[in-house]
Amino acid sequence: MFLFPGSVPLAGILDLLTVNLAQIGALAVARRANVYWLTRTGVVEYQRRAATRGRRRRG
Repeated sequence: MFLFPGSVPLAGILDLLTVNLAQIGALAVARRANVYWLTRTGVVEYQRRAATRGRRRRG
């Protein structure tokens, strides 16, 4: 499953898909079931992103 940022307009979603399409395809072919977050810098595992956000809030 791939997640998008909350209030991104359609153009932003299309941009994220374009930027990450190769990586999305590679993950799908590898059958790595997980939840992933789409960012401008790449696809991030949801657990890793949640841990990073938690560290930022505490620090």
